[in-house]
Amino acid sequence: MNAQCGDQSEPVDHTSNLHDRSMPKQDAANTDQQAQDLKQKHAELQAVRAQVRREQMVVYDLEAALAKKKKQILLLAEDNAALELKVEEEMDRVMNTMTRDTENWLDAMIMTAVSVVSADLEFWRRRVEEVRSGLREDEGHT
Repeated sequence: MNAQCGDQSEPVDHTSNLHDRSMPKQDAANTDQQAQDLKQKHAELQAVRAQVRREQMVVYDLEAALAKKKKQILLLAEDNAALELKVEEEMDRVMNTMTRDTENWLDAMIMTAVSVVSADLEFWRRRVEEVRSGLREDEGHT
């Protein structure tokens, strides 16, 4: 009977049965490895996210510092413009004072020159009169 059963049935592959039984173990091992890989990838992702957050904080701090510096520069530019205006006004005042002083000095020099010239003219006018009178007297005696 066995021969008949053996003839009628297909040959049994015992190695495939062994292989079929080991597949769930390999699938489980693969699943465990994939789970470990996913956990590792998740941990790496978390580390990268934490690093990105730290770097974002640095960027935010740098942006805040930059904004503060820009504000300081604008304030300094305003101060500089105000100082330039004050310097310009002071230079105008000094120039006006110097101009007035120079004009006053020139007026005084002109008045002094006029006085000297007037005195000289008066001296020479008298001298001319003296000479003329002397000439008239000399003419009268001759």
